[in-house]
This record gives sequence, C-alpha cells and structure tokens, in this order.
Amino acid sequence: MGIIKKIKRGWWLYKSAGLTFAEILNLAVNKGVYFFTWLFYSCRSFLEQGKWDLISGYARYIPASIPKQRRKRALLAYLPEAFYKERYIGRIKYYFSNNGCPLAIARALNELGYIVDVIGNDDASFMPRHVYDVAIIHNVNLIPVYRNILPARTPVVYFEVVAYWRRVLEKMRRRFDEFNRNHDSKAVSEDFAGYQKIESNGAVYDKNIASADAIIVLGDQLTRSFSGFKNVFLTTSACLPDKTFKKDLSERNLLAGKKNFVFFGGSSHNIRKGLHLLFEAFTNTPYHLYVCSSVNDFLLKAYNIEKQPNIHLVGYQKQGSKKFYNLISSCDFVIHTSGAEGIPGGVLDTMKYGLIPVVSRECNIINAAKIGRQLETCSVEEIKQNLDFVSGRPAKWLIEHAQMSIVETETTYSSESFRGDFKKAVAKIVPE
Repeated sequence: MGIIKKIKRGWWLYKSAGLTFAEILNLAVNKGVYFFTWLFYSCRSFLEQGKWDLISGYARYIPASIPKQRRKRALLAYLPEAFYKERYIGRIKYYFSNNGCPLAIARALNELGYIVDVIGNDDASFMPRHVYDVAIIHNVNLIPVYRNILPARTPVVYFEVVAYWRRVLEKMRRRFDEFNRNHDSKAVSEDFAGYQKIESNGAVYDKNIASADAIIVLGDQLTRSFSGFKNVFLTTSACLPDKTFKKDLSERNLLAGKKNFVFFGGSSHNIRKGLHLLFEAFTNTPYHLYVCSSVNDFLLKAYNIEKQPNIHLVGYQKQGSKKFYNLISSCDFVIHTSGAEGIPGGVLDTMKYGLIPVVSRECNIINAAKIGRQLETCSVEEIKQNLDFVSGRPAKWLIEHAQMSIVETETTYSSESFRGDFKKAVAKIVPE
C-alpha cells in the first residue's frame, strides 16, 4: 500500500471511528506502550540473535513445573508486532483477529513447554541460532524456505486463517461474474486480482502447502476446504472478552432493535463477503443495515446507496469506543454473507455482546443454525426470507438467542478453547 493510500485510509479510519477525547488519550497511551515494548524486545533480540525485528525467547506462560532442561523451542513466523501490543491498557486494545491470534499461539506453545521465537511472516532471511522442535509458518511462500533451513526432524506447520485459496477464488469468480453480468460492469477488486495472481502460479502454491508436515486451519469446520491435504487440524477462532460493557438485553431494548442488522467487514473485500447481496436484499425493505466497512466505489454506484434511506455507511468502528457500543446496543443482529472464510472475527466480536448471527455456512460458525440463522445459498431471496423470520420473532426468542450468542463466545469461541485446540494439534504433530 502506497504512502498516499495509507494516509487516506488513516484519515478515513479516524473520521469513521468518532472517538472521544478520553478514547484518543487511551490510544495515545497505548502507542507509548507499543514503543517501549518494541524497544525492549528489539534490544534483547539484537543482543541474543543479532536481529532487531524479532521476539526472542518468549516464555511468559511456561509453567514453573516444567524444568529448564525439559523446555523445547518453537519458531513462529507470524506478526511480531502483536507482541508489542500485549500489555495495552484501557478499553481501546486489539482484536483476536490478527493481533490476538499470534499471542494465543505463543501462549499455547508456552503452556506445552516451548520457548518461542517470533519473526515476521515475510522474513525469508532469518538464520536460526537455535535448534527448533517445531516451526509454525503463516506465509505459504516461506514453507519451502524454512523446510530447507531447518533440520529434517523439525516439523514445519502451515497455519492458515482463511479457506483454501482455490475455494476462495472459485466463490469470488462466481460472485464477480454474476455482479458484472447483472450490472454491465467489469469490476475487479484488489483481493480478487490477488487471488488471480495466485492462480497463475497455483501449482507452486499448492506444492508449498503440501510440503508442510501439517496444516492448522482457523475455522473451516463446516466447509473443510483443506480436505485434499494431509495432516490437517482445525481450531476454533476466538474473541477477547470485554468486561467493561454489557448490552441491555431487556425486552424493551431488543424489540426496539429487531429490524436493525450490522455488517462488520473490516476491509474492502466486499464481493467475497457478500455485501453486494445485502445491498440488494435490504433495498426497499423496512430493515436497516449498518455497514462497518469501507465500500468499493463500484458497489456504491451500482446500488445508488446514497438514496437508500435504510442502508447506513457508518465506516470503521473501534471496538471499545462509545460509538461502537451505541451501535451494537441499537442492533439485534449481525449479518455476514461471506462466500469463503476461516471464521469472520467481526461476527464473533459482536456475538459476545448478544447480537444474534445471520450468517452464511461459509462463515463456519458451528452452531449458527441453532443460535440464529445459517444461510445455505446466500441468494437474495433466502436473505430476505431470513430477515423476515428473525425480525418477526417474539421478545422471548430474541432474549434467549441473544444470551445463547454470549454463551457461545464464552465457551466454543473463547481464547482458552482456541489454545486447547492448538495444543492438541501440536501434540499430535510433534513426536515425543
């Protein structure tokens, strides 16, 4: 991403978030925490391994019962910057998606007795100064690199958070073809172009995946998109608890919000995540859609969104902010019609407050059909039918299912559950 584009996106994020002075101060304090934590880790890693940009010897959660001579060592190639945010304070922190995930992996490895070294997921120049008992690699292109660098006895594990690339591309191509045909368009998004580039080198990409000793996938429980590969292990995703806010789940509040749906898409992968389908389904209905995402210009034009009174482009919402809490307090449902996912973090991060999921099967929310509604085809007609169904439920149903959402995130999608799945996978992958 170019510098001008970064500045524009940063300004859009700032304007959309609508933070209060106290929340901006919270962010500023955490920027200071980030800097001093980065400085500590960088100095230590330079002294120990001669490199600034890694986390060396992370051992915060190793049980005292495991003596030093029995401790093993793991290499994790996945977002060292997440560890600079670990000690953030206040409400404005970070999500499990991206930052919380590598922290949870490192903690799980610690709990198994591994000291963890963390490098960037694009670091192809790292030269090990330790013998590693396992390597967890997030970037598929680095798998053969570290397979060659590390001893043959060291299992190299590919960790993925999205569905298998061919499944993603298949869904995106089908949706873009349909959209362009219906709107006499030639639209192509950046993420679609990226997957087309992968396809041009698909045989090499698949060979890299297959060269891993095992694959650990975040989500994929319902779609099983990696079933064509060996030694595939699935983990749940997670969301981080918020002990500072509880949504009002009274009959009065839920009845007031039963026509309101929120979409958290994060980035502009609008077609893959099915935002165009939602635009079409919500048009000329009594239901309100609140879109927390950037939106492709070609979608705004195709659906004339400025003239749709019930579709609200609220932009980026910072979790933990007053504006975020006000939004989720006014909505009963989170809706996500993705065509290919691991598990969308934005869905879990709203379910934990009691929003009821209306999601596609590809979202891999295991109990979505029980808690809310699971969309099988994501046709506009099916979406409309489910909007009518959930909005027509009585207060008792809304209260019960909102509470079920909260319980699901505290059990199935807790950090503890994710670490449990991850530890079981590593225990099976790494020989005793």
